[in-house]
Amino acid sequence: MVGDPQIIRQFDSVKSVRYNYETEWQKISEVLDPESRAFTVTNTNGYVSRRKIYDSTPERSVDDLTSSLMSMLAMPNKQWGVLTLENPEVEQTRDIKKDLQVATKKVLAHLARPVTNFYNSQADCLFDFAVYGQGYTYMYPDTAKKVVRFANIPTQECYAQRDAYGDLTAWYRELVMTPLEVMNTFFDSKYCQYSSEDKRYIKECIQKDPTKENCLVHAIISKEEAKAIGVPYQDNRPWVQVFADIDKKRVLHVDFLKRFPVLAPSWTRKSKSPYGRGPGHKALPEIDTLNAMIKTNLTGGQLMVQPSMWTPYEMVQSGVLDLSPGANNLYSISDAMTSTGIVKPEALHIVKDLSFPMEMEMFRRQQISQIFYSDLLQEFKNAEMSATESQVRETARSRKMSGPLARYEAENLDRAFVFTFGYLSDWGIIKMSSSIKDKDVMVSFRSGLYESYTMGKLQLLERATQALANLKGIPPELSPNFNPEKLLEYVFEHAGADMSVLEDPAVADEKREQAAQLEQSQAAASQAQAVNQLSQAFGGALGA
Repeated sequence: MVGDPQIIRQFDSVKSVRYNYETEWQKISEVLDPESRAFTVTNTNGYVSRRKIYDSTPERSVDDLTSSLMSMLAMPNKQWGVLTLENPEVEQTRDIKKDLQVATKKVLAHLARPVTNFYNSQADCLFDFAVYGQGYTYMYPDTAKKVVRFANIPTQECYAQRDAYGDLTAWYRELVMTPLEVMNTFFDSKYCQYSSEDKRYIKECIQKDPTKENCLVHAIISKEEAKAIGVPYQDNRPWVQVFADIDKKRVLHVDFLKRFPVLAPSWTRKSKSPYGRGPGHKALPEIDTLNAMIKTNLTGGQLMVQPSMWTPYEMVQSGVLDLSPGANNLYSISDAMTSTGIVKPEALHIVKDLSFPMEMEMFRRQQISQIFYSDLLQEFKNAEMSATESQVRETARSRKMSGPLARYEAENLDRAFVFTFGYLSDWGIIKMSSSIKDKDVMVSFRSGLYESYTMGKLQLLERATQALANLKGIPPELSPNFNPEKLLEYVFEHAGADMSVLEDPAVADEKREQAAQLEQSQAAASQAQAVNQLSQAFGGALGA
């Protein structure tokens, strides 16, 4: 039965699992993402509190990491992914490669359209990816306009459920809508279970309290789970999308989805854990330490500029001991005359040098920057590097960040690419030829990881061919000692080059024999043609 509140109870169960993560996320939000909505407290959109931020280094480091990841992974001005067949046993003929290349260009051109919002959503998702350890992107196929749209969903609103392999089995979102939005979105749905009284109340709120927030849950569940909890489903659609009113316990709308529409990459994630951890978690202790040091050093600096005063007790009527900057430290005049002879107010210099504490602050800033990979992603100032040195540095940074890059590619970019490819094929924008129809596809990425890997393969191949060229200079008396059939494979194997470029020895011998026969036939034909020309020349001369 559609109106059964089981979907809301499922949401409450998933929500309780995230409770243990929220305290740390709230601390991260306060020092790295103050513009966002809070996790454990209630605030409104646009509310910003920077009272716990004493230094901008962490925020700048997050921006640098996000921008660098964007440039390394996906940009609209480069071909960052290529479609290929998922099954390696299927031979990719020239026709298949050509069809996949055409499909790749159409997918990339579609994603580059501003209306899709793909690259903007990727930038926001990468920010959450670096700060909170995970990001969420919702993909919406607009069939009427034949466009796939992308939207970043705030981490605060999302709740995930995963299996042992890390794949999402259910995704929930807690969102709010105004009464007018609720009416325009759900009143016409055939699955809307609002009673006539509910609808009348919402229409009254539009007139009396238009800003009233209705708390809703947006859920993506499998058709098996939908069947178990009494939500409608379709056999030919593996996923079900449900909207429900949490307060009134009503299901508002149900959709049946062909493909899972949520991307949820994690920086690092333990087995069976629905949520990940990122650089923001690791930087939190360093940020707390830096803030404490800054507060201490600010107090010390104020004591240097505006020191406390030694004041004879008899010069004031009454008072208490106060060590704050610019305050009066009261003491007995008789004690002062006995010990120091001071009979007038004088400055009490407690702090004389802050150089060492300031050096400690700079060390903490460097530690925070390194947690966000600034030592890898930023070039040295005034550094003059050749193209080779720049390539080596790019390869090094890609290798050291291979884990997060690979996870983002697999859990975000690959699925977004294939999702878009699927709907463009359904809409007829991509013509599915017989060569790739009904075949599973995946994405081969042209990222920094791919470039460093392919460059390494080419270098190994170059090394093997150079070794073979050098072996041609072996003295003739030593050449018979080498087996030419074994030598080629031996050099490739020990150089580490890919031997798939080598032909089978039997096939190579057959091709060499065919080439020799072709050369002999061409030579014989040339000789016959020359004799014919001579005979014609001599015959013409005799006839003359």
